[in-house]
Amino acid sequence: MNLDHARFAAFLSARLCHDIVSPAATMSLSLEMLDSPGSAEEKEQSERMLREGAHGVTATLQFLRYAFGSMGLQMGTADVHQFKKLTDD
Repeated sequence: MNLDHARFAAFLSARLCHDIVSPAATMSLSLEMLDSPGSAEEKEQSERMLREGAHGVTATLQFLRYAFGSMGLQMGTADVHQFKKLTDD
């Protein structure tokens, strides 16, 4: 498959948005659940989902910053330990 730069950028952007919107939507739903009446167990579940969503967004953005940020502009090899830490999260 031969993609021009614009199509590749569009596919990459769509994928990045997809990877970020899922945990962000989880966070939004969790906030709605916290605002609605419910049992203590439901509130705990909402808080857990909110934490998981925030962790997902943070981990994705940290990975993208590493992959496409300053490390992506450098020549040479990446720090394997840093990369492993990011992918384990």
